[in-house]
Amino acid sequence: MTPRDGPIDAAQIRAILLEGYGLHVYELELLTGGLDRDAWTFRVKGSDGPEVVLRASRSLPKPGSHHVPRHLSAAGIEAVVAPVPTLSGELVVRALGLSWSVCPYVDGSDGWSPPLSTAQWNELGRILRAVHQTPIPQSFGGILKRDAFTVDRYVDGFDRCDAAIRELGSTDTALELAQTWASHRGTSLALIEQLARLAPVLQSQPRRDVSCHGDLHPGNVLVGADGLHIIDWDEVLLAPPERDLIFVPGLPGPASTAERDAAANEGAFGRAFRAGYGLDEDDVDWVALAYYRCERIVQDVIAFANEAVDLVRDGTAAGEPVRWLRHVLQPDGLAAGVTRRLPAHLRVLPDPGCEVR
Repeated sequence: MTPRDGPIDAAQIRAILLEGYGLHVYELELLTGGLDRDAWTFRVKGSDGPEVVLRASRSLPKPGSHHVPRHLSAAGIEAVVAPVPTLSGELVVRALGLSWSVCPYVDGSDGWSPPLSTAQWNELGRILRAVHQTPIPQSFGGILKRDAFTVDRYVDGFDRCDAAIRELGSTDTALELAQTWASHRGTSLALIEQLARLAPVLQSQPRRDVSCHGDLHPGNVLVGADGLHIIDWDEVLLAPPERDLIFVPGLPGPASTAERDAAANEGAFGRAFRAGYGLDEDDVDWVALAYYRCERIVQDVIAFANEAVDLVRDGTAAGEPVRWLRHVLQPDGLAAGVTRRLPAHLRVLPDPGCEVR
């Protein structure tokens, strides 16, 4: 239970839970997993009542990430894991330089391992349809980000990575990163150019915004004995529904080698999801889907590159983030197939054999 810049002992955590939630802690367990190095999750057993999850984060609280799941849960979507209010009705506590929130504990595994079944993809479709159809109060307009389809931040982020990797030189720990970055730099630039070509199209279209989870990969879907539960609403925003469709299997777009090896199942999973959601292929805005898939890949590239740079600067080999960079950018990686279904005049990324409509 030690964040990177200083310890938080069990006594401090117990005091926060007692004062904020009236919870007498019987057992406290630090959970592992997740890519956010500035957040920590604890499983908490109280002296009475159900188990809960306590999350601590360096980030300042995002009101939307707490109020939206609470609103969706109150609207009857039981699959949404929402924060528990404090004794004074707040959804987040700020203490010890961290943001603290409590949610119900779900006893189950995430949707990566084992993978979601056909029936579970169908259930996820039904849940997401309910999320997208639930009206959001006008009062949330001031606390929810609305996607503006801006690309400048990705151009700037890539340029900073580019400069940082050059500054590392050719030391032993920097060499693997520099070689990987150089060999895939063209793909990264093409992804950003693809975003820049699609953004004006989306900016000019009528808005189709719904409340989107913003990061709905299977790792944020927990499989419990009573069904599926959606966690981690940190990236919630107002955006077209395609924002939440980027990880749906069977829709044209990125797929790992393992996923393509299971193409038959992938098609069945996608059909099950679409049946649950009530989604026809003609309902999909393929420009929006391509944009969001490109955006996610660019975000991952910048994040993994920054993590690798930090490790090299600390004198540590950056093997893990470099492997992720290769996974994302190699010819058969996540960038493959992103532009399928786009007309030729909007396509930057090469996509041999793509279907054009």
